[in-house]
Amino acid sequence: MSYPLVLAQYKRDDFGAGNEQELHWALLVITDITRLSGPCFQAVDRTYRDARGKQWSPHSAECSLLSTDKCLGGVQIGSVRQCDLATFSNIVAAHPTIPKSERWNCRDYILEIIEQLLRPRGYLRADLAPRHRVTMADLLPELKQVSWATEDYGGSTDSATPRSSICLE
Repeated sequence: MSYPLVLAQYKRDDFGAGNEQELHWALLVITDITRLSGPCFQAVDRTYRDARGKQWSPHSAECSLLSTDKCLGGVQIGSVRQCDLATFSNIVAAHPTIPKSERWNCRDYILEIIEQLLRPRGYLRADLAPRHRVTMADLLPELKQVSWATEDYGGSTDSATPRSSICLE
């Protein structure tokens, strides 16, 4: 059995649908398809008013794409076999947040994980795996599609309608 590995995107204070290149990114292994939930991995920052400035740290926790109105959906970028989940989670959670530039951010962190951890271990879906390097431009068309689909759900009055759209293989 394999679990979907999803790149999830979240609104930021000043950015929502239509600004996908600015949204917050996280990786989610969907172990519960009904709740669209499972282990989630992301980089978070905290800005201090002293010499420390902006500090990044990895964060992992169980989460659901349905638990917040900030989620603008997700796109399956690969899969994780059930028997590999613990190893996968340990490897990804341990990936350090080391900014490579002043503008380094959560999206760069996820792209690093894709290139340094997921591709070499065979976790990426077939159309992403042979590429030399996965970039934001490779992922944005699908992310834009699910972002707008999620926004459309948000206006629904049907309580059975999900709040988060997800594109699975």
